[in-house]
Amino acid sequence: MPTFTHASALLFFMVATAACGTGYPLGAQNAKPLVLNDAEKDLDCPVEDIRIDEEWGGNFEAVGCGRKARYKANCYGVSCVVHKDDEVLVPFRDRTSPEELSPR
Repeated sequence: MPTFTHASALLFFMVATAACGTGYPLGAQNAKPLVLNDAEKDLDCPVEDIRIDEEWGGNFEAVGCGRKARYKANCYGVSCVVHKDDEVLVPFRDRTSPEELSPR
């Protein structure tokens, strides 16, 4: 009868983690198109020449046309907002709702 060892538990964890493909809980992969859109403007570079690297914690690095920019994604579920790394993030729950912004 097969036994469940520490080595097999570690292997299972590594495979399960790699399958997720993200270093940020739920939804950071949804931020990647937003990062690419911002990077296109910030780097003044065509989309096809930009490489986006996702890092842990919702951090992204965009490299293209001899320039580099860093971004931070703030995701709540599958909704994300992306800011440059040096900008202050406003958590989703503290943001003004669209109804509050619309003129009456």
